[in-house]
Amino acid sequence: RRRRIVVPTALVAAGVRAFGEALGAAADGFVGPSQWEPTAPLAPDLGPTLHTFARRFRTRFGVTPDYPAAQAYAAGLIMDRCIEVAGGLDRERLRAAAASLEVTTLFGPFRIDSGTGMQVGHEMLLVEWVRGRRRMIELPPSK
Repeated sequence: RRRRIVVPTALVAAGVRAFGEALGAAADGFVGPSQWEPTAPLAPDLGPTLHTFARRFRTRFGVTPDYPAAQAYAAGLIMDRCIEVAGGLDRERLRAAAASLEVTTLFGPFRIDSGTGMQVGHEMLLVEWVRGRRRMIELPPSK
């Protein structure tokens, strides 16, 4: 007797819409990281909510945004805030403004590590393809 066992397979590309479009039903069971999901439980304190951003994007472009669109929009919000805090475009003042900034945008938390200068606030999400749809997998809170 044969049994069909579905073993989840993790791939980096599984988090983008094009993955599911290219594979169709064959995408089911794949798991992967996602930089951003329009349904993530975030409460931005800078810029629009995820729902508002996704709705406006769909209205303008006819598709649900993938993470590069959300990431680019959030980067613009961060840059705008840094220019405001720095009082202009001086490179050192902008760097200091970014280092002092702790906000949450529609892309997630933004915080710069003062020692490395790296963005350490953002957390990855995990998604799984089920019946042709990408859905988030709930993860325990990070420590």
